[in-house]
Amino acid sequence: MTAAGLTEITTEVRRRSHNLIVKKIEKVYALARDTVGIRVAHEAYELGIRYTVERILELKQRKLQVEQHIETLLAKIPEAPFLLSMKGVGIISAAILAGETGGFSKYTHAEEILKLAGLNLFEISSGKHKGKVHISKRGRPLLRKTVFLLATIQAKEGMPLRAEYEKLIKNMAPVKALIALSRKLVRVLFSLVRDKRYYCSVPPAVIRRQKAA
Repeated sequence: MTAAGLTEITTEVRRRSHNLIVKKIEKVYALARDTVGIRVAHEAYELGIRYTVERILELKQRKLQVEQHIETLLAKIPEAPFLLSMKGVGIISAAILAGETGGFSKYTHAEEILKLAGLNLFEISSGKHKGKVHISKRGRPLLRKTVFLLATIQAKEGMPLRAEYEKLIKNMAPVKALIALSRKLVRVLFSLVRDKRYYCSVPPAVIRRQKAA
């Protein structure tokens, strides 16, 4: 801040406050000007910022390389195109679904995958007491979290299961609606793999690109 800047500030403050707080402004300016280490540390701050930016760019490049490698591996998995054909399912989530389950095609029913994810329902009841229904959460946490995250994406406007979510939200709390949508999503993805069909009419571009390479 220059002396000209101080003059401009104090002039404006005098005009607006009738000179009541000008002394405080001048004191704050003096403290800011004479603060120990600000000018000395300027180069250190600049170096720190430059290093942080370089580190972010490096991590971004590594992330891209990892995603490209995952994309190459997914192209070798027969069921990957069917998972990726559903809008909202990307290469990372498809890789987690395939990796955590060992492949949807190895299961006979969707309920087996729901149980593996800890999204199967259970009820604790005793005698005449009828307990509430919960999900078990006894399966693989990464699989469960991934499916739930995909469900939150499906709940958004313009997504394939948005209409289903709107029906659910009318009768239950948002979190319970998302859990129910998670279960629905697993069933839809399972049926795509089982029937060997795409959710859309054409294979996902990511797989077409790999096959062409």
